[in-house]
Amino acid sequence: YRITSSDAWGANGPGNTFFRNRVIGKKAVWVKNYSKFQNIIGNELTYPNADFRLDIDGTVTGTILNFNNYGVSGLLDKVAPHKIENSLYLSEKPDFFMDMPWPCIGPGTTFNKGQIPAELRFLSGRFFSERALCSKCKSPSLGPERSLCGQSIIELKGFETTNNNYAYTWFKNGVELNTKTFNLVTSEPGEYSLRTDSIGCNNEDFVTVRADIAKPSLGDDFTLCNPSERELISNVDDANLSYQWFRNGKLISQKNTLTINLDGSYILSISANSCQSTSDTINVLSRLINYKGDTSCLAGNFTKVEILDDGQYSWHTDLTTKLSFATTNSILTKQPKVYIEKTNRESFLVGMKKPDFRNNRAWSENKFDRKIKFEVKAPLSLDSLSFWPENATTVEIRILDSDNTTEIEQKLYTNIINNQENRVAFGVELKPGIYFLDFMGSNGSLFYSNEKDPNVKYPFVVEDLISISAGEPEWVTTNSWYMYAYNWRITSGNICQRTPVDIVVDNTAKKCSSSNNLGLETLENRIKVFPNPSNYGFETSGISIGKLTIFNSQGLEIESLNITDNNTFGHDLPVGTYIVKIQDSESSYNFKVIKY
Repeated sequence: YRITSSDAWGANGPGNTFFRNRVIGKKAVWVKNYSKFQNIIGNELTYPNADFRLDIDGTVTGTILNFNNYGVSGLLDKVAPHKIENSLYLSEKPDFFMDMPWPCIGPGTTFNKGQIPAELRFLSGRFFSERALCSKCKSPSLGPERSLCGQSIIELKGFETTNNNYAYTWFKNGVELNTKTFNLVTSEPGEYSLRTDSIGCNNEDFVTVRADIAKPSLGDDFTLCNPSERELISNVDDANLSYQWFRNGKLISQKNTLTINLDGSYILSISANSCQSTSDTINVLSRLINYKGDTSCLAGNFTKVEILDDGQYSWHTDLTTKLSFATTNSILTKQPKVYIEKTNRESFLVGMKKPDFRNNRAWSENKFDRKIKFEVKAPLSLDSLSFWPENATTVEIRILDSDNTTEIEQKLYTNIINNQENRVAFGVELKPGIYFLDFMGSNGSLFYSNEKDPNVKYPFVVEDLISISAGEPEWVTTNSWYMYAYNWRITSGNICQRTPVDIVVDNTAKKCSSSNNLGLETLENRIKVFPNPSNYGFETSGISIGKLTIFNSQGLEIESLNITDNNTFGHDLPVGTYIVKIQDSESSYNFKVIKY
């Protein structure tokens, strides 16, 4: 529509080139305001009496290169001293022009007549030509980077087809090879590519063959929370290489990828015969629930998991099921994997604690449209905050949506005490998103912290929950100002995704040895009855659902009861020796207990 170079935000260029364009607007060509050394060559200005102004304000005199520009009435400037090229970057007519004239605009063509293929397709409503679409032609895929380490030759494969319309061409470091098949065997490192051609429809793929092992890259350190599991993926993927994953120095896996839900220092080492190994390290922190898991001697046996943190918890079989199967702080489970969710709320403080009134670091002002920008990352409640007023009788606090306009919440406070902290309840539930907080509607002044306060350091963060990221407008952040609202109290339910617990199955563990050497978990090494002996009563642990039967020393049954974990019994037993039989759905075991 228009060609223009000016200095609205500084001079454009120098060295912009406008070549073989069709310009349809009235203000067709304008160059001004110190935008020097523009090249305007071979353009068509199709608006009657279109403007062709190369030095509007006299600031670019003698610096513009312009030839062969035409308007409705003919040549607008002068004929070039040399031939005007068809293109400044194509050496020959592109295939997609087919039998159409090329060039189609500018010198050597009929004024305002030539059309480009894209225009013709658009006007016809048929946006593609009859020729085969490259998107429908099969494209070679040579896979990830390869290494010659551990092998003397490598076979690179494209795709094999019975369609005779496909031709294959291989290149190494850009040089064509004398190989016309879909595969290539090589023993030399380099950059290889396979180009396929199906009736003029070309596709190409590239792959690097290395003489060494590329260094893996595991990315930046992170904290487990949302999500509670992460997959560590190496950027080096080659079946002929050996992979070893270590956690805190212990070998844990020998696959190319590793899914983790525990904190620690993880190392991936990649090796192969005849090559030096490479490695990378990533450090993972965790905000997940702390637990202690027992080892199961056999998959499907009961295993105890105990939560080490304070709070209220529920147990689930997956990440999303609403109903829990237990709400205690420890369970016995046969599941291969369980998930723990914290059900009570947690409270945090975020933001600057208060203005710093020393050495004029805090000022009072009534610019209540200045805002604090913050991001909520998980559902939370903004319960309360503080402000310091001066000469104020009314303070209004607003929360706005991400558009900085839509009001989400508004609170009005009139019982104001000036020149000291006012701690006020706010109480609004916020979903994840971007928000702004301001004090529009207040009167008097409020204290804020300016750039002299060294504590103004954005962002103020409770990780994975909230980030007070900036002031608004932008200069508030740039100049390190913090506006009005201090010491936010927020509460949230479980911040993180449910904590996964993988049940470890290891029949070589010490606890799994038994007299029959089967290496299987039994009630004998799982169930505990304590204290024993006892002068009061006994307690069981290690069984979720079962039956307990008490026999006296003559073998007569005294009492029988159904039990779950952490049952107590025997408070009313006379002094003596007893046999306690505990059984679940799979086995049973007899314990000798003494009451004194």
